[in-house]
Amino acid sequence: YKSDNIIHADFLTAAKGNFDYIFTNPPWGKKLPKVDREKYASIYHSGKSIDTCSLFFFACLNKLNHNGELGFLLPEAFFNISTFEDARKKALELKIERLVDYGKSFKGLLTRAQAIVLKNEQVVNNVCYCGLAPQSPNKTEFTRNQLSFRKTPKHILNFWANSETAKIIEYIFSVPHITLKDNAEWGLGIVTGNNDKICQPVKTEGFVPIFRGQDIAPNQLKAPTLFIKESDLMHCQQVAPIELYKAKEKLIYRFISNKLVFFCDTEQRLILNSANMLILNKKIQISGQQLANWLNSDFINWIFESIFHTHKILLALYGIVPHPYFLYAAWQNMLAIE
Repeated sequence: YKSDNIIHADFLTAAKGNFDYIFTNPPWGKKLPKVDREKYASIYHSGKSIDTCSLFFFACLNKLNHNGELGFLLPEAFFNISTFEDARKKALELKIERLVDYGKSFKGLLTRAQAIVLKNEQVVNNVCYCGLAPQSPNKTEFTRNQLSFRKTPKHILNFWANSETAKIIEYIFSVPHITLKDNAEWGLGIVTGNNDKICQPVKTEGFVPIFRGQDIAPNQLKAPTLFIKESDLMHCQQVAPIELYKAKEKLIYRFISNKLVFFCDTEQRLILNSANMLILNKKIQISGQQLANWLNSDFINWIFESIFHTHKILLALYGIVPHPYFLYAAWQNMLAIE
């Protein structure tokens, strides 16, 4: 069957004409050479958002008629990770009609599937629908002023937070505070490449404990279940600078978790890549233990859940992963920071 309305082509390079409706599930994490992604980013003006999801988003907007509607099913990272901030800024210039969470819709994937439906129409103000998919057993839905998303860090579309929560978050960030960004050094846990080969479950001479994310509890460590020879670190796939692991004081935390779980290490322990670490710089006039207490608190975890709503604690390091906005307050009555 042939029709002028049916096109078989690579949308990024060959799509022709404009459309009234575009509803699709763009490739998640499609592997394109960096030079090609940068080329498409220049063509479609996607800024720093050069992930393939973002490129398809901007390409679709380029092909969408005025007042046309766009519906995208996307990975949750699109809504809350720094990489996609320019795409979110663009979406907030238009009329967002719906933001929906479909949960873990794809077998074998940890990420949630979430959707945005918008109209190619400039808006000053708008009320959009937010909620879980209709088939969800815990179905919740509400409306929220679109302007409120512009007041979250990194323009995060935290549509799982209702209007009351959004107002509280806006107030919290209006209070004088500092962030850990540029005030700490970050490090990833060790990637051995083969834990069974390099690590062993029993401590013997020459082996030292190495801790996994699941070994970390709020302000405590479980007994180690893996051990490694420090001389074998040179054979591992990825190791942060050794001086980070050997820091006099460092915070280690779970990488895969739906809440913040931190431990202040003063014994120069090694960690696997299911845990990460940070070392405060001297500008921060509190101890690592004080900060660990703060990051483990119900208050900070409420902020984290309300803004990010994710199972991965992603922190910036060497440009490998984007940096979320970890807040800790500068309120004198809580941490005595001027």
